[in-house]
Amino acid sequence: MRSWAIAGCVWREAVREQGLRGLALGLLALLGLAWLGAPPGEWRGPAAIDFFYQAVRVAGACVGMWLTTRGWARELENRTTYVVLTKPISRTVFLLGRYLGVLQALGALALLAALGLTLAMAASGSFEPRLYLLCLGMYLEWSLVCALALLFAAMTAPLLATLYTLCFFLVGHFASLIRVFAETEVRVNLANYYAGHLLYAVLPHFDLVSFQNQLLYSGTWPGKVFLAGTLYLVAATAGLVLLAAWAWEERELS
Repeated sequence: MRSWAIAGCVWREAVREQGLRGLALGLLALLGLAWLGAPPGEWRGPAAIDFFYQAVRVAGACVGMWLTTRGWARELENRTTYVVLTKPISRTVFLLGRYLGVLQALGALALLAALGLTLAMAASGSFEPRLYLLCLGMYLEWSLVCALALLFAAMTAPLLATLYTLCFFLVGHFASLIRVFAETEVRVNLANYYAGHLLYAVLPHFDLVSFQNQLLYSGTWPGKVFLAGTLYLVAATAGLVLLAAWAWEERELS
């Protein structure tokens, strides 16, 4: 219950941010421009939806990183965190509350994207419920991004935490390429082979939920791919939150 109370405070703080409200309106405007600019036809071009999806995906990840790192750092600077921790609230409960609050804000953004997608489908006269998997996949990806940011924010300064998270976010979308490179080195250089597989195991695999091509262009239902990606993201997110809680408990506050 205390975690949810803290989450509510983080949610209200996020709603008061003018930049977040402006981003929400901008994303809806972006969907309208992409939809109107696409050539006529069925779905008015899957490329328009793909463009909107990629824009929302990156914007939501940046919002999650900012709320997780900068919002927390601002509370430390204002000594708000110290006041909260003087009450019978453990650090783990505080950290979990902040994380849940950020997820609430990102959930609202995902619902707004789903609303925009619904309006676009209504305007085209074609209803494709499978496309809502794009919004769910985005939200799961944002959850992992925020868990990464939470881990780094619990250990280091907010600027470094943001940079580390951004690097993992970018590289994590190409993790499968690292594995392919490692496989090509199996008969050439065993050191590169094992190093590539080790790096692949450590990196977050955001590419596991990159099934927009299958949804938009082939029109098939990515059942097994979506299930495997969801299970991975949930497990990885839970593990990172646990690591962040341990790091936060061990950190000395000055």
